Amino acid sequence: MPSTINNLRITFWGTQGSLQHFPGPDEVDDYTNQIAVDMIYRVLRDLQARNPGGKVDLDELIGPINNESVKECFERIGRAHPSVYGGETTCTEIETSDGYLIVIDGGSGIRHFARQRIMDWRDRTDRTLHILGTHDHLDHRIGLPFSDICFARPAFQLNVFGNYRFLAALDDRFAVFSKEVTEATHRDDPLDYRMMAAEFHGTQIRDLQNPDPKERQVPNCETHDLSKPIVLGKTVITPFPVYHADTPCLAYRFEHEDVVFLFCTDHELRHGDDPQHPRQKRSEAAEQLVRRMAKNADVAYFDGQYLLEEYHGRKGTGRCTPGVSRMDWGHSCIEDVIERAYDCQIKRTFIGHHDPDREWLDRLTLDERLQADSKDTGCHIELAKDRQVVDL
Repeated sequence: MPSTINNLRITFWGTQGSLQHFPGPDEVDDYTNQIAVDMIYRVLRDLQARNPGGKVDLDELIGPINNESVKECFERIGRAHPSVYGGETTCTEIETSDGYLIVIDGGSGIRHFARQRIMDWRDRTDRTLHILGTHDHLDHRIGLPFSDICFARPAFQLNVFGNYRFLAALDDRFAVFSKEVTEATHRDDPLDYRMMAAEFHGTQIRDLQNPDPKERQVPNCETHDLSKPIVLGKTVITPFPVYHADTPCLAYRFEHEDVVFLFCTDHELRHGDDPQHPRQKRSEAAEQLVRRMAKNADVAYFDGQYLLEEYHGRKGTGRCTPGVSRMDWGHSCIEDVIERAYDCQIKRTFIGHHDPDREWLDRLTLDERLQADSKDTGCHIELAKDRQVVDL
């Protein structure tokens, strides 16, 4: 990976939806078989290239059989690198050319980010990190309190931005803002702020033009008006609401110099029959806002948990799962993401928040189809992968 960041460097540390999921024994076996077949294909292709239409003996291929000759042959032929479509839940890192470090969400993927960051910053005393939360659901915050950035010394300064429910969930469970331990604090686990070295500073993003009467101010947190951008050096970050059924959820648009990155997870374009249904109207209004924000973006990350047939419940998301309607579950259809990408002329679109019931070989097949269909269109589309790095 190059050390120089031209504008933004984006790393997907978690692209799994709803809950952590790793392949079971059957899926691992299928994956292993596919890699083995690919290796045999590469060997045969290498043989054919060395002597088209003729014969090649083993000595000619690799020389004397020993560890070094086999290793040299392997390095020449290469192998398939399995794509890791998810596994860890939502966490995305953004590094800027002027030295700011931003993380979106604290899903289980943040543990791997934290481990890498502590290694990279082992000699650094200024450890300031900006965390942007989308919403309070557990899969988007489960990893934060168990990540090394909460316990490492020198201590990290964690500037956390989010809506009321995201900040309140962190404070309710770990008292990181209020410093008030209650009965609820240890409901899920025994951790709280007293065990953590990190310093938490909260900023609550609120719609001051149309305030929600149910929303309260999180103790010891500042307020940021939703209608105004968050500015970190050269990076202008615009938060905006999306439709996640009854859960308030934010997406973020990043502008840095002349590039744009859009991060929009847990948004649903609702496919209801009644255009006057309040939820349908809210969803369509949110979709229009998403498209305005996504117009001509260089890179976008979207939730695409279901195929349309799965969304309507006509089939399950896995090979054995029953079909059930996913309307108002708060997640998008892959077909809608594709249409949005072309309509908004997004240069590169990454589809994430993968459904945990979708088997990994099915994800691979879907990804290959997405990339093939979008080739040479000017709007590249693919499934997002854990540990994937995108440079802008």
